[in-house]
Amino acid sequence: MLGNAGLAVEVVSRFDVVAGDLNATLDRPFVLGRLAELDVQLTSGHFIESIQGPTVEIYETWSRRTRLVEEIDTVALAMLRSPDDDLYHELVSSTDISVHRIGDALNPRGIAEAIYEGELIGREL
Repeated sequence: MLGNAGLAVEVVSRFDVVAGDLNATLDRPFVLGRLAELDVQLTSGHFIESIQGPTVEIYETWSRRTRLVEEIDTVALAMLRSPDDDLYHELVSSTDISVHRIGDALNPRGIAEAIYEGELIGREL
C-alpha cells in the first residue's frame, strides 16, 4: 500500500529471508515480484535497535553491525498478535447453528494454518 502511494519503503526482517512464510502457500514469488516493481527495499537478517525521531538504527543479527536509516517519516511495526474472536462469540450467543473458529480468530498464525483448518472444518460438515 505504501509503495503504491509512491513512498520509499524498506522492509526489515529479523529472518534470513523476507516473507519466507509465504513459501508454504506459493505466494512468495508473486508478493516479491510486486514489491520489486514498487522498488521496495528488502533487508533480511536485521533487527531494529532504536527509533529516535526520523532516525532508525538497525543491526545485522549475525554480526551486530549497525546501520542508521535516516529521514524516516513513519515506522510500521509487525509485532505480537492476538486473536480477534468477537464475531465468533457474537454468533455463538445469537444463533443455534454450528459456528467454528479458524485462522486468526482462533490463534494468529500463518495463512497455511488457516487454510488447513478451513479444510478440516469443511470435511467435517
